[in-house]
Formats: sequence, structure tokens, C-alpha cells
Amino acid sequence: MLFPNPERKAISKLFFSVYTTAAMMRLLRRQRDAVGLTLFSSDIELTTPSKVSEVHNQNLFIEMTRLLERAGPGQLKQNLNRTTSSATILHQLAEMYPKRSMVILFTDMLEDSDPEELFSALRHFRYNKHELILFHVKDHKLEEAFDFPNRPHRFVDMETGRTIRVNPAEIRQQYREKITRYFSDISMRCGQLDIDFVEADIREDFREVLLPLLIKRQKLY
Repeated sequence: MLFPNPERKAISKLFFSVYTTAAMMRLLRRQRDAVGLTLFSSDIELTTPSKVSEVHNQNLFIEMTRLLERAGPGQLKQNLNRTTSSATILHQLAEMYPKRSMVILFTDMLEDSDPEELFSALRHFRYNKHELILFHVKDHKLEEAFDFPNRPHRFVDMETGRTIRVNPAEIRQQYREKITRYFSDISMRCGQLDIDFVEADIREDFREVLLPLLIKRQKLY
């Protein structure tokens, strides 16, 4: 979720997710809905109860600010080699959260593991009657269109630190076909599980990402 490199002063997937989360928390607060927060990577780093008080909401904002500070420029080396085990953690959270909660998940769905394990965890939420909104956070230009200059690049896995050297022009077409199939499958599977699926391109204004979801839910309720 740190992509693109925070040292290049780009808005990362993590920053986009935090800002969008803050906006949704404000909306829920206005509706007098209780809100909680969970942060995780390979382990659950923070989880709070759901409360409606303004003091509680301010504490959540403080925790998200600390998260951004830990992931900011100059912190890249400390954040490398921190893998994410979403499936394992989500199974735990599906049991921890009160029944019939609304769960809003921000993820890039890019993990070095079997995708079936992650969808098994998502089914666990639905089995426990949780309502699930999944924000698929991505950089469309770089991660999907693979729009890099046609010259040799060194790509670094920001979770493992592994590197690969390649000219994007040599693999762009094959890459696009595979990633498009994978992302399309995610959308289809979420539909089958009755999960509210939101494509969230970090190059768009987060308000533009939220608006279609809010309009849709307004019509439903």
C-alpha cells in the first residue's frame, strides 16, 4: 500500500486510503453511527471498539495521522520487508466484529498468496452477516496500464524488497492482459458474494471515488 514510493512525494495507496477513510468517518459521524478502526499488515496493529463520541473520532484521526507519519518520506527502508497476510487477519476480524457490522475494507488485492484464501476470508464476513464494502485501491496508470517510459527500469517489491530489471515495453502487453483478467475476476467474485465493490484509482480525487458509491447507497436505502 506504500506504492508509489513515498520518497518521490507521490500520493501513495496508503495516503489515499487514509484520506478516504477520514471522509467516510465524517459522513458516518453526521449520521450518528458508531465507528471503529483496524490497522493490520502481517499482524493486527490496532483495533478499536466502535463508538459514536467525538472524542473517540478524534482519537481515530490521531491514529491515522501517526500511520501516515510512519509511512512518510524517509521511512521506506523501515517499511520494506513488511508483508501483509490479509486472509489470515480477515478471518480473525470476521469473528471479532459484532454481528451484522458494516465493514469497509481498503486493499490493493495484491499479495503473494493464493487469491482463493482471500476470497474465503471475504465469504467469512458474509457468512457472519456483515455488510462489506471493498475499496480496490490501485494506481491505474502504473499498476494497470503499466505506463512506464520505454527504457530499462529496476522494480522493487515494497513488501519484500526483491528487485527485477526489465524494459516495460518488452512485457507491457502481456502484463496488461494478465492484470486486467485478475482485476476483472476480483470484481466478478465480489458481485457473486454481494460485496459492494468500489474501484479506487489514487490519481482521482477521493470525492469522485466516493460519489458513485454514496449515490448508489442512497437509492438503495
